[in-house]
Amino acid sequence: MKKLILLSIILSLIMGISVIYSEPQLEVSSYKLNPEKIYPGGNFTLTLTLKNNSSEDNAKNITVKVNNVEGRNDLGPFYPKNKTDTRKIEEIEPLEESKVDFEFFVDPLAQTGIYRIHIIVNWFSEGRRGYSEEEIISIDVSPPSIENRPLLTVDSFETEPKNIEGGDIFSLNLKIKNIGGKDANNVRVEISKIEGSNSLMFFSPYGGGNVSYINSIRADEKEQMSLKFLVDENIKSGNYNFIIEFSYEDNNHVTYKDQEIIGIKVNEKSDKPDIEILSFRVEPEIILPGESFSISFRISNLGSKDARNIRITPSNIEGSGSLRYFSPIKEGTIYIEKLEHGGTVEKSLVFGSDKKVEPSLYNIIFQIEYEDEEGNSFKDTKNVGILITSKLPDVYLSKFSIDKEKVIQGDDFKLSLSIKNFGESSAKDVRISLQNIEGTNSLYPFSLTKGGGTIYIGDIPPEDEKEVVFNLYIDEDAPIKTYNMLFNIYFKDFSLKEYTRVEKVGIYVSEKEDKNEPNIIIKDIAMEPKVALPGENINVKITLLNNGESEAKNTKFEFVGVGMTNDLSPFSPTQKGSTIYFDTIEPKKEVTKGITFSVSNDAKDGVYNFLTRITYENTTVYKEEQRVGVVVSRKEPQKNLTLSISSFSVVPYEVTPGGNIKVSVSVLNFSQETAYNITLRIDKVEGSNNLFPFSPLNSSNINTYLKLSPGSGINSLYSFSVSPDADSGAYNLILTINYEDKDGNRYENRASIGVTILRNPLISIFNLVYPDEIEEGENFVISCDIGNTGNFPVKGIVVFLKGLPVKGGDYYIGTLDVGNFDTYEFEGNIKEAGTYHGEIVVQYVDDSNEVHKEKKTVEIKVLKKQTEEEAKEEKLTFWQKLIRFILSLFGLGK
Repeated sequence: MKKLILLSIILSLIMGISVIYSEPQLEVSSYKLNPEKIYPGGNFTLTLTLKNNSSEDNAKNITVKVNNVEGRNDLGPFYPKNKTDTRKIEEIEPLEESKVDFEFFVDPLAQTGIYRIHIIVNWFSEGRRGYSEEEIISIDVSPPSIENRPLLTVDSFETEPKNIEGGDIFSLNLKIKNIGGKDANNVRVEISKIEGSNSLMFFSPYGGGNVSYINSIRADEKEQMSLKFLVDENIKSGNYNFIIEFSYEDNNHVTYKDQEIIGIKVNEKSDKPDIEILSFRVEPEIILPGESFSISFRISNLGSKDARNIRITPSNIEGSGSLRYFSPIKEGTIYIEKLEHGGTVEKSLVFGSDKKVEPSLYNIIFQIEYEDEEGNSFKDTKNVGILITSKLPDVYLSKFSIDKEKVIQGDDFKLSLSIKNFGESSAKDVRISLQNIEGTNSLYPFSLTKGGGTIYIGDIPPEDEKEVVFNLYIDEDAPIKTYNMLFNIYFKDFSLKEYTRVEKVGIYVSEKEDKNEPNIIIKDIAMEPKVALPGENINVKITLLNNGESEAKNTKFEFVGVGMTNDLSPFSPTQKGSTIYFDTIEPKKEVTKGITFSVSNDAKDGVYNFLTRITYENTTVYKEEQRVGVVVSRKEPQKNLTLSISSFSVVPYEVTPGGNIKVSVSVLNFSQETAYNITLRIDKVEGSNNLFPFSPLNSSNINTYLKLSPGSGINSLYSFSVSPDADSGAYNLILTINYEDKDGNRYENRASIGVTILRNPLISIFNLVYPDEIEEGENFVISCDIGNTGNFPVKGIVVFLKGLPVKGGDYYIGTLDVGNFDTYEFEGNIKEAGTYHGEIVVQYVDDSNEVHKEKKTVEIKVLKKQTEEEAKEEKLTFWQKLIRFILSLFGLGK
């Protein structure tokens, strides 16, 4: 189209003709980026200016779409911040301009360079004729300037020993400096090759890997690191250039990669013995004060001559003049009379430790002494780290929350995770990494909108808690279900041994809501007293919240029964009945009402579960059932610290596989002293070591509280999703209550919370075949297929034929496995004319023996059967029938 416009202009100039465009002609006349410099991990605004080049017609109903990066089907590293890549303009008048703005976030991992972006513009003329134009603009993603990014370099380095020969083991000590203007986090330093080669060639990592990690290097600061290497004994003298590769992140989790080269001078191997401790092993790995331990050494002669009179002796603890807390048992020195060049032996020493040794990492320095065959002496040292501890870190995901009440398709949301150290020593270098969705290899349908998938927390002291936030987006086409996000938590103890814990977070994705419906939920249940006494009254207050979009009418809350019975014994409502009437509850409003029960004198101690039902109306009737627990106890408050469940509720009390439940637990301090550092954890199902088939949903399975005074209670809320593969049955969730007294003594109680899972069987009727019309007495056949389209076998299947005047229409199938079907076929006849309405009814039972039915209607018209004379009459032609009619008028024929 642009070419046509240009051609018209050229012709007009040549011919001296004034051209007027009667149709609207749009183009992107200019565009602007703010800021002009765009970096990975940054935000920018794209402003497009559209001009209508027509001198007469308006352009209407204009849409502008930032469509794709050239060579891709999407926008690549550019994410629209307001979830849309399209703008609409109602109208642009002739020769006028209009601007539209788009805001984007640049992926932190975006490659720098120029991206060509395709812009599609659609519009209509006043005559409703449609037009489309595609434009291309360029966006340059630049590497950040040094002031706005971290930048690492090797400030200095040295080797130990300074003079390196073939066969030596040496330490390469590097000082890394951040010369940039921003902090460098999660620094990874790797030496994987020598210049001119794809490998380390004559150098092998020794006593560890070729990679070192540094948690953080602040701007304009230095950090030191060390790597050890074993030199091949056949190496030639010369300078070898090590390529050092850096990988690190800034505070926005933008990743940077750099390289530097350092030169190491190495001489050919000299003619002498060289005793080295190639490796050592400490058993046990973690040692308690007062325990003994052994150190096993793998000793090798890497030199070119034999070694004699080899002695390896523990000298002192690093930083001290003696062994202090450690003493050799039996032998104090390893002695080897002779070790030939290239030879290797294994030896060990046993040590005892003092009971008063403080938990820490101690480096024992060993002196290595030996001689060659000519009697020349050689000396070296070796450090061995010994970890003494009685306390270890223990890091868990303690709780999590979402900044929205529910996550809906197409939502942006923030997932907040609380990471707590439940151990007794500091957890170091803690980081949490979002891995994938359970059962898949990706995060789909979720994506990160800000920052990276790994967040670095640093150190967490004992009993301390840190919070991190992931910014996420859920795809608009995401299936409606619960997604289990898998997280890895990495942490180290003070010996820098790393641990990994896998945590799971369940997030239920809801459908976009177009309906205005009420949604009544129980916001709170309060009981006074918290523990009911036989012969006394208990006051129960119920707070209902309408969380929906329309009013809930005729709302009522009923106490239906206790336990598995339909009566309320041993409780009796006083003053009024067992139903609380809330009437109409407006949207987003809550109403609190109470009821009083008297407790029977002969009530036994224990937890009683009320079965309750909520009913309300709008355009339809809604019902929901749940159980509420009440504790009855004759006992006085105990002197010993005791925390126990006082009540609990499960909503709904009966759930189907793939559904969700909410568990509310009230815990009461039954004693006369205060409890501290309370942890309530639901982490397994009775009879197993895990929570299957339950997964925490939009909240953690662990709640923590600082203290609980005597006679006081706390309410703990949990949400779980139920696996679609769950079997029917009664499941007991195990609640573990951990707490401490004022002296730090720890206590633990456990309680069971019952949840009923009931699978919904699914039987379908298909391929129903029957005649629409038949004659009296004519045999006909009705047939259909009965299939199990559910996820588990269904029992007790019977087919009934109802509503037709026939006999023998019932058929017993029994059990159908998943995916199987059976064919129902009935042959019969109906003797009287008329229209008959019948039903194929398939009856079956679920796991609780409740009867379910599926129905299909049948309509058959039965015609009166013709006599022989009527049949002949039917076969006469029109003229034969007319002649007969005329003759009959004169009495001459039928």
